[in-house]
Amino acid sequence: MKTYIYFNPGAKNDCFEGTRLRKNIKGAMESTTNMVWIDSPYADYEILHLISPDDEVKGHEAKEDGKKLVVSALYTEGDPNARFFERNQTTGLYVLKPKAERLLEEADLVFVPDEACKKILTSANIKNPHIKILSPGVNLARFEKNDPLEKVTFYRYMRTPQNEFFVFSVLNYEDGEAITKINEIAEKLPKIRFFVVGLDHKGVPSNFLLRRLNKKSPKNITYSPILEDDVYRSAMINASIFLHFSSPFGQPISSLEAMAAKCQIYVYGSNYDGGTLEKDKNCRLFKDEAELIAEIEKFSPSNKSGTIMSAYKMAKANSLASVGEQLKGYYETLLTSEDD
Repeated sequence: MKTYIYFNPGAKNDCFEGTRLRKNIKGAMESTTNMVWIDSPYADYEILHLISPDDEVKGHEAKEDGKKLVVSALYTEGDPNARFFERNQTTGLYVLKPKAERLLEEADLVFVPDEACKKILTSANIKNPHIKILSPGVNLARFEKNDPLEKVTFYRYMRTPQNEFFVFSVLNYEDGEAITKINEIAEKLPKIRFFVVGLDHKGVPSNFLLRRLNKKSPKNITYSPILEDDVYRSAMINASIFLHFSSPFGQPISSLEAMAAKCQIYVYGSNYDGGTLEKDKNCRLFKDEAELIAEIEKFSPSNKSGTIMSAYKMAKANSLASVGEQLKGYYETLLTSEDD
């Protein structure tokens, strides 16, 4: 069983959600017997697995060649190189990209991270009956806290004192509302450091945008572009709180990584039903800013009575080995089933 897993955003953008999802799919396959992934379209393969609607043409060509087409959708909506929805500039509402719609309808199998995302595709009038829920998985070993070097990598990169308590967020820099909110929170907690990383609509944010964000924001918050893998991993390992701003699509990959790193997850806003994050199970949900601020202020890293350990159990249940077994079953069914 050979699968060609394709995603190529270019070296400049090759550190964010799409790349991390592709690594997880590869890792899941490597953890399971009789599954092989390839990197070259010239090698023989049976399944093409795509992550981005930008590769719609490649999917169509594979189908014409008699290959099976699998698509992972709505795992990476924070990544402009792999998102399926875009915001309508007139209405402000999210709409499915035309090329995303064509790709999803042509796919033999579509994976989504949770029930909420399945409902989103149904509401977007996607009629493909082969939509299945599959966790993005998480490589638990990447977020173990045994490596002394990784304990200091993020602090050295940010030039901040080692073991400093900090709040970590991954944002879409197009989301002005989230930026306003986190600035307000940081301003009311001047003794706590906040670090934010992310992309804008074009990918890596310009130096001009980052300078403007940092100049207009409270001094205790730092906005950065996407981080190299080792720096990002070190940030998750060292952060006390991962602060997520509620959105229709969630952050399934970053959320599971925070769980694996035993980082307390706080969600600000109205969370959706059926998503990766579940109130009081693997995260704390706050709809009131004052309540959130009070909780951050009194948070203690030594206090395990929150949702940290139950969230870590969820991360273990979504290990790459577990996802690999599920993926193998789906692939085998796909290859042995008759075409509709």
